[in-house]
Amino acid sequence: MSYRNKGELDRAIADLNEAVKLNANYSLAYYNRAIAYGLKGETDKAIADFDLALKFDAEDPRAYNNRGFAYRNKGDNDKAIADFDRAIKINPSYSIAFANRGDIYYSKKDFDRAISDYEQAIKINPNFAMAYNHRGLALDEKRDYPAAIKDFDQAIKLNANSPYYFNNRGFAYRNNGETDRAISDFTQSIKLKPEYALPYYNRAQAYYEKRDFERNVADMSQAIKLNPNYGATVQDRGVLYYDKNRYDPSIPEADQAIKIVANYPISFNKQGSSYESKREDNRVIQEVDQAIKVNTAPAVAVYNRGNIMLPARDYPGAIQLYDQVIAMQPANADAWTNRCGARSMSGDLPAAMIDCNEAIKLKAGNGPAFDNRGLVNLKMGQLEQATVDFDAALKLNPKLPSALFGRGMSKLARNDTTGSADIEAAKALKPNIAEIFAKSGVNPEILARKEPPKAEPPKVEQTPPPKVELTPPAIKAE
Repeated sequence: MSYRNKGELDRAIADLNEAVKLNANYSLAYYNRAIAYGLKGETDKAIADFDLALKFDAEDPRAYNNRGFAYRNKGDNDKAIADFDRAIKINPSYSIAFANRGDIYYSKKDFDRAISDYEQAIKINPNFAMAYNHRGLALDEKRDYPAAIKDFDQAIKLNANSPYYFNNRGFAYRNNGETDRAISDFTQSIKLKPEYALPYYNRAQAYYEKRDFERNVADMSQAIKLNPNYGATVQDRGVLYYDKNRYDPSIPEADQAIKIVANYPISFNKQGSSYESKREDNRVIQEVDQAIKVNTAPAVAVYNRGNIMLPARDYPGAIQLYDQVIAMQPANADAWTNRCGARSMSGDLPAAMIDCNEAIKLKAGNGPAFDNRGLVNLKMGQLEQATVDFDAALKLNPKLPSALFGRGMSKLARNDTTGSADIEAAKALKPNIAEIFAKSGVNPEILARKEPPKAEPPKVEQTPPPKVELTPPAIKAE
């Protein structure tokens, strides 16, 4: 099989054709020809040859394993599992068959069975880097991010030259709220494979969370350059323009995404968001309704339509839409986060608190949820807890203006003059932050307290400071 090993597949197939002419019962020749067809992407021919190989050697676990892999490539997962089962039955120490079956379970979202198979593969072969990597992916899906990171650590220890392992660990770090470590891993992945589009996309998302918009745009642009069919990346760059108030570029970006990925709901939706920013209200409804119409499971479109209603102060309407998203996707932390904000603005503070608690439970490192819960606590007069929540949000993003401003307000409300520094820092980052809070109903009088009241001489009646009812600002769709 030297021709096959050299990549000369057609010559290898020609030689194997001669071999089976000489011996029509030559199982190994059929097996090797099947491998060559598989490498050429001719899956049906590969399966036909694996059938012949097994006809003459029904106990070859490799043929079952590789035919299972071919069925997997065709999307016939049930036949693939049956073949992997057979390979494992013949050879219970066949680690690759366990890993391949685990991949099928992973694709079926049966993560517990996938993890079980990966564990068995690792038990058989403790140096099986791919099995650690794939188990890490399954653990990430189950939101066990620390365990996922440990598996990616081991995969990288065994193979430090894999850009995929660094990308996957970066993704787990990001999910775990460790944005800087995530960026470091995505950068290493890019260093190992500069033409790999996905780490550019993932690093762009991390930069977005840090509000580093220039780097976000640069990475999004590079991801699109490397993979023009990256519809999600195209539309996300459009969202970035929207967030930076550069509304006009947002619309053609979304148009491009719609052309690239037919019926891609987020693209319609973000295009609608940009029109909404320009107050073309009828166009908003048309675009977002189109997003909902073309998708049989329109959770993303419904979610973003809710986000459009928030700045319009249609809080009941937004809440109703987030209700729908949560019914379809109970683990959607962003929907819980934004419903918390909508409920806090509508005055339903206990329900808002429940929503933010759930959002934080679902997504470790959920900065917007901590920020929003801080506002709920501020509204409820729980100033110390508000400060704790804003601290948590700022730990994840030290330059989040709303958290700085909110923490400053909660400190000043407790006569802690260090709050003034937070207020000034927030204004430096977002000059209109005070106006945004004021328009959201937060009483700015609290900011007038520059120093704590000085103690008066005894026997002099002191006038207590006025009570101030605080209303949190609008939710930030992040």
